[in-house]
Amino acid sequence: MAFTRFHAVAPGESATASLDINIGTIARGDEKGDLVLFPGKYSIVLDIDDQDIWEFAIEGDDELLDSWPAR
Repeated sequence: MAFTRFHAVAPGESATASLDINIGTIARGDEKGDLVLFPGKYSIVLDIDDQDIWEFAIEGDDELLDSWPAR
């Protein structure tokens, strides 16, 4: 997850920010606790009321990024 906030931007003004989103941010844990990048459709949503949405897709097979130690 990436997060930033603007303060004191007056009406008619603009502001710029960067959000660093990497593969580890998108990956999720599977049933064994391994970190996996799953294919599918993803959305980046800006603002609480979804004022701006960017969508992208990851194609291919599940990709194991990191394994949880086995017992």
